[in-house]
This record gives sequence, C-alpha cells and structure tokens, in this order.
Amino acid sequence: MLAKTKYNPDIDGLRAVAVLLVLLFHLGNKIFRGGFIGVDVFFVISGYLITQQLLGEMERGEFSFRRFFARRIRRLLPALAAVASISAVAGVFIFLPSNIEPTLWSALLSLFGLSNFLFWMQAGYFDSDAIFKPLLHTWSLGVEMQFYLFWPLLMLAAVGIRSRIARYLATGIFLVLAISLSQAWLAIDPAGAFFLTPARIFEFGVGAALNWIGGTGRLSRKTSLAALVVGLSGILVCAIVYRETMPFPGLYALFPCLSAAAVIASAGGAASSMVLGNRVMALLGRASYSIYLVHWPLIVFDNYLDAGLGTNWLFVISLVLGFLSYRWIETPFRSGPHRAIKFRLMSYGVLLLTVGLAVCLRLDDSVWKFRYSSRIAFSMNPRFAVVGAKHTWPLLKKRQTPFADDARMKVLIIGDSQAGDMANMLDRKYGESIDLRSFPSSAACQILVNNAFYDLEPDERERCGKSNERILADSRIKEADLVILAFNWFDRSPSFIKDNVQALRQSGAKRIVLIGPKTQSSSGMDLVASLGKLDGVEKLAAEKLDPTVVRTNADLKRASDEAGVEYVDILGKVCPRADLCYVLNEDGVPVFFDNKHLTEEGDAFLIEKGILDDLRLEGQISGQ
Repeated sequence: MLAKTKYNPDIDGLRAVAVLLVLLFHLGNKIFRGGFIGVDVFFVISGYLITQQLLGEMERGEFSFRRFFARRIRRLLPALAAVASISAVAGVFIFLPSNIEPTLWSALLSLFGLSNFLFWMQAGYFDSDAIFKPLLHTWSLGVEMQFYLFWPLLMLAAVGIRSRIARYLATGIFLVLAISLSQAWLAIDPAGAFFLTPARIFEFGVGAALNWIGGTGRLSRKTSLAALVVGLSGILVCAIVYRETMPFPGLYALFPCLSAAAVIASAGGAASSMVLGNRVMALLGRASYSIYLVHWPLIVFDNYLDAGLGTNWLFVISLVLGFLSYRWIETPFRSGPHRAIKFRLMSYGVLLLTVGLAVCLRLDDSVWKFRYSSRIAFSMNPRFAVVGAKHTWPLLKKRQTPFADDARMKVLIIGDSQAGDMANMLDRKYGESIDLRSFPSSAACQILVNNAFYDLEPDERERCGKSNERILADSRIKEADLVILAFNWFDRSPSFIKDNVQALRQSGAKRIVLIGPKTQSSSGMDLVASLGKLDGVEKLAAEKLDPTVVRTNADLKRASDEAGVEYVDILGKVCPRADLCYVLNEDGVPVFFDNKHLTEEGDAFLIEKGILDDLRLEGQISGQ
C-alpha cells in the first residue's frame, strides 16, 4: 500500500527549471529557443504527482471526488481568476477594439478550463497574433484541468489490476497508443495536436508511469546521479535545439518528457537535493505556477503599449509578481485557518467574475465605446472585419464554371483572396457586361510551374503541384480574352513571374495582367484606434507602410515589364502620395477590414479612385 504523499523539494526544483525555460523562451532568449518544452515538463510532473496522490488515497480507501476537485480548485483557481480579471480589465482599457472581445472570451473560458479550445479554433501558439492574446498561455491549464476530469476514473480502473505484470503491460499499451494518437493527430490537425488534451495525454502518462516502477528515492546513489545528469541534460538539449517550427508534440515531445521523468526518478538523491532541492530552487518551484500565470500578460501588455521594459526587467518583474501572487493569493486559499470560508469566498468571486465577463461580452462594442467619440467609434468597429471576412471569397468560389457561349468579353481571374477582392470590384463595376470566371488558389501555390513555393511541407507542395497542373490545363485560359493573376505576393515572387507568364502563354493565354499588392500596415479600424482620431489617419497609414511591400511592388512591375505583360499598380492607387494612403470612405467606413482585404464599401471607394482603369476594359466592352 502506498504511503501518504510527502513533500519533495527536488520536484519543486524541476518546476523551477520548467518555468524558467518557458519564461526565457517567451522573452525571446536566443539560446533557449525551444524553451516551450517547459510546459511538457510541467505535464510530466503533474502526471506523476496526481497519480501518486490518487493511487495512495484509493488503495487506502480514502479517495473522494469531492475532496480531489476541491484541492485542484483551491490550487489553480484563485491565482488564475486574479490574472484573468486583471487581464480582461486591462484589455478593455488598453487594447484596440478588435482585440477586446477575444480577450474577454479567453478570460471567461480559462476559468472553466476551456481556453485551449478557443485558441485551437483561433490557431496558433506561435502566430504573430499571439502577442495580442494575454491569456494564450492558459491553454496549458485547460489541458491540465481536463486531465483532472477523467484521470481519477482511469486510476480507479488501474487499482483494480493487482498483477504487477498486468499493470506494466497496461501502462505500456496506454503509452504506445497515446503517443501514436499524438503523432497521427499532428498529420491531420497540427493546431489541434498542440492545444487539445488527447494529443497531450501521453505526457501526463509518462509521469504517471513512474509510480508503477518505484517512484522516487529508490535509486542507488550512482544511478540517481546518472538519472539526474541524463535527465537535466536532455531537457536542456531540447530547450536549446528545438524550434517552434517543428511538428509538436508527437514524438518530438517524448524526449523532453522522458528526460523529465528521469529527473523525477532521481529526486531524493544527494545530487538532486543539492542541485534542485536547495532553498532557492524549491522556493522558485513553489511559486512557478504564479510566475507562469503573470509572465505572459506582462509581456503582451509591455509589447502592446510599447513600454520598452526590456527582457531583463520583464524577467525580474515576472518573478516579483509571481512571488507576490504565490504569497498573497495562492497560499492563503490553499492552507491556513478558515479554508471553508475562503473556498466559499473564492467561489462567489469567480461567479461574480464570470457574470461580469458574460455581461461585457453581451454588451458587445459598448464595452469599449466609452473611450472614443461616436464618430471615431463608428470607424473602428470590429464588426467591419466580421462582415468583410464574409465578403472576400463567395463570388470567386461561385464563378468556377465554364464561360457562357455568347459575345461578352471573357475574363478569367486566377489567385487567392486578392483575386477575390479583384473579382468583387470587377463584378461591382461591370456586372453582366463581362463574363467573369475564376480559378481560386492559395498564396502558397503562386508558382505555377516547378510545383510550388520554396519552403512548403511535402504534402502542401504536392497539393499545390496538382492544383497548378489543373490551372494550366484549364481550357478557359485559351478561351479568355483576359487572364488576371492576383495573389498575396511575397518578396521573392518577382523571381518567378517570367516562368508563370510563359506557362500561361503555353496554355493559350492571349492577354495577361498581373495585379500588384495592396498590403497596408493594419486594418482601417486599428489605424483609427491607434491614432485615436480621424484627422491624420491617412498620413499615419502612409508612414506605417511596410518598405518591403513598396519594394516588392516595384520589383513585380519590373518583372512584368521584362515578361511582356501588363501590370496594375494597385498600391499606387491606394497610396497615391508619400503622405497619403486611403483608410476611410466619405462615410467613415474602413476601406480595408484587415491589412490587405477590402470591405464592400472599400470596393466602391477604390473603383471611384480609378483602381480598375489600368485594365482598359471599357473599349473592349463597348466593341462587343
């Protein structure tokens, strides 16, 4: 029968290692670029400790679901509720409107251990948008809370297995199946594998398995030292060598998990006690949960406000706030007198916070409108993005049919969402006077020959290759009076324009027009919000225009000239002067709902500015 769980400072020391790796990774440390594996180390520790606790209580006949969940709630919820509420309030007062609603949702869902589903749907952890999500790191708490829900049931079944060999066999089968699931999930849905519990469960299982093979403190001195050295070395190697571009978790996560398990197995040995169990590391480990909670919102808001605290100060402040949270929020609710009263107070506080967040979400844009005049608030309403996103693609997807058998001018447009914008403008101006057809593609597939873009994964390269084969074999290219290419061009795109043009001509294209980029620094709503007024927003947009986009536009024009095809300089129409880029129409509606896609009102506005004039369609249409 397992004895009651005793406190082991060495494991807290391993927690300290884990949180330091995560903190250094998020601060952009160039050595520990794989520091995100600290989260996986946390999962292994949780798997070990929770399983040890459950098996001990179950074998002694002391287990209670009520007590188990009460302990978990007291452990996780107070500090989480504090960070979620502060982040939500700060977001309402600091963030641009487009970032407020996602922040409120993440705060609400994090309280119930569901934020990982939200971030999975938003995908992904390493995206540039991650820096606008102060509660993104709570995905791991969601995974952990979901682990707590079903693991006791699994352990109830496990204690019924009396044979040691049968337990070893069942554990081995479980781990193999769980790892296989994680690896298979990566191939189908990488974001889901990263954020969702089923693909992470083997990490908890690795820690849990230690309880079947002896736990801690049972290794000889030499073996314990070897396990410590191998384990810590493995964790550090992964933290140094791993990159966020690697497919993760899956098999890549197995190595840091096994390394963490080796360190746990060494706990209690002399070397482990000296390296990990010392007072500094143990204290840091005890505060690791609070440090983990506070560090990411601090980084996000520092970046958002451009406060410029710097990595050293952010590191120190994260530790200080983490220790304060541990001392004054975590500890009082976990121990000490009047725990029942504290638990009720915490429950009421979380309930109040939940209702408050729900009310804020229900109020919608009223949550942030108090910060601006009604005129400014109208122009920066995030709903323009919601409506605009539904506007880009439908027509492009609808027009994949053959040309009609009539005398109208036949126009075939090939491309991604940029082709969607162009198709919408053509249809708005010319309607049924032209026969507009499409072949939707993606930015990754903009090289029509030699398969696909340079740095694609093999499966994506194969998909693009097949798609482009269908494009070049499409009989509509030969039938069309005009073939338009419109993609979200990259800085390397000009180098393959000549090959694209040659391939289209070999397929029978008579007249080819290349549509240039129109990428802005951000949406019209965010530009207005960042300036806080309407006057001067066009100048701000021009100042923030990415020089890379300007250079790519010039290179594409030059490449088009060399290839002998026409080029439509849309950027020159959107930004006709060095101090002017169009942001709003005359009614205050944004022209762009993000940094490169037009609102429906933006279509009409830019048509009035002559954005389609360079296509020279009027003469051909009138001569039909």
